[in-house]
Amino acid sequence: MPDRAYTFHPNVALEFPCAADGRHTDPRRSPRGVATALRMGESPTILNHMVQYSPTLDASFAALSDPTRRAMIDRLGRGDASISALAEGFEMSLTGVMKHVSVLEAAGLIRSEKLGRVRTCRLDPDGFADAERWISKRRAMWEGRLDRLGAFLDAHRTTPTTKGRRAPADRREK
Repeated sequence: MPDRAYTFHPNVALEFPCAADGRHTDPRRSPRGVATALRMGESPTILNHMVQYSPTLDASFAALSDPTRRAMIDRLGRGDASISALAEGFEMSLTGVMKHVSVLEAAGLIRSEKLGRVRTCRLDPDGFADAERWISKRRAMWEGRLDRLGAFLDAHRTTPTTKGRRAPADRREK
């Protein structure tokens, strides 16, 4: 079995077999290109290195990407509201508001129930849990990185000298 060479994107790698003389048959380095390499029988194996794919997280962020839906979430943060009460803050039809509400419901961020002729919406705190965990992990990671950077800068801080440097702007001759 020939050796394999990893090429392309770091998250999705393509493996191409090595040539008989040991050279990699990386189609990017060939004038043939990927399509020709695939037609020639050098079929790659696609390796997906993506970790922890979460459709609910994607749906939450997709729903929150729209400013109208974010405003609806803000409004529902003050308390439950009917569809017509939600529509008061926007210049759109009730049908348009219902479409936004259905996207938020599909993402699990809100719940609605119909009592008689009135549909009432409320936030679903459990729907924000995935996004909150994802954001918390990134916050902790960046805080740790910034703390280490601060410690490194503190450890390597030197006393500034003006020898060979321009004087500060307030000391320059005019």
